[in-house]
Amino acid sequence: MTCGRYLPALCLAALLCLPALGDPGKDEPARPAAEPAPPDTLKFHMMDGSVITGKMAAKEIVVQTPYGTLKIPVADVRSFRPGLQSHPDMQSRIDGLFERLGSADQTERDAAQRDLTQMGPTLRGELLAHLKDADPERKSRLQTILDQTDDSADDDADSGAGAAAATTPTWTREDAVETRDFTVAGAIAAPKFDLVSVYGPLTVNLGDIRFAQRDAVNAREEQRKSIEVEATCMAPNSLKATSLHLEKGDTVIITASGQVTMTPWGGNAVVGPDGGANYQWYLPGKIPGGALVGKIGKDGEVFKVGSKYTFKAEHAGVLSLGVGIPLEYAGQGFPGQYSVKIVIRPHP
Repeated sequence: MTCGRYLPALCLAALLCLPALGDPGKDEPARPAAEPAPPDTLKFHMMDGSVITGKMAAKEIVVQTPYGTLKIPVADVRSFRPGLQSHPDMQSRIDGLFERLGSADQTERDAAQRDLTQMGPTLRGELLAHLKDADPERKSRLQTILDQTDDSADDDADSGAGAAAATTPTWTREDAVETRDFTVAGAIAAPKFDLVSVYGPLTVNLGDIRFAQRDAVNAREEQRKSIEVEATCMAPNSLKATSLHLEKGDTVIITASGQVTMTPWGGNAVVGPDGGANYQWYLPGKIPGGALVGKIGKDGEVFKVGSKYTFKAEHAGVLSLGVGIPLEYAGQGFPGQYSVKIVIRPHP
């Protein structure tokens, strides 16, 4: 069930509750191992569709953030993706399409809607952000595009075609650099990168890169990630994808803190990640209202996580998290969020 069909009023608030694209669902076979790549070698997926693998001359990637300048060793980089700020032509095109959704010319409106729909899940965050638009025509068409995008993502996941789509990141405003322990959002300082490929030296411009990533390594590493799970990511509507892929038998350790305001009960009633039975039940007798919950794969069952939970994955899939709000209250606002730390220890 998509956010748009179930609860239009909450779609904007659910900006950060993005679904896992290409989540393989239950019982996905283990991924084949690959030979390890040198620590300074990345695979560059270019805007024109070409792919370049090369050894980077730079030893670090410099990122300007609101909190200062970070220098990230290339050897620690899992992937990076230039955002729309590094692709001004793409930004201009997308902004133009959003603007034409409210054109006085129906032909222009229809064409813009088709183009945005074709761009698919990679634009979902931008679509949600534009739902604040005061123009009723644009807002209505944006909601239709979101519904069609979510339906397409669900169909791809069911058929297995979504696995390929998962390798293409969504467009964000800022550049992002992912390491094993965290993801940095900001502005990548270098306008270009010098590489050494099997065909000789190359220079690639930042604005020509769609995303870059490290090849799979032979031995799977322990993964650690910290994320914020907003109360708008309600289990009856849409959980928040962590982008962490589990294999069957992986050990998962989750700890959480924070609080959520249980608005319907008044009096500034708050609850922690364990939830409270006095706030009714998301699942009777199993998951109390306000509890942190999880799910593995598109078709996995929702389970209670709470403030501390350790388990072994029974099947492969992307881990998603959310808040267990009773269905009858899913249309109300619940301020607050849970700070979640996740450790994944691969099955040997």
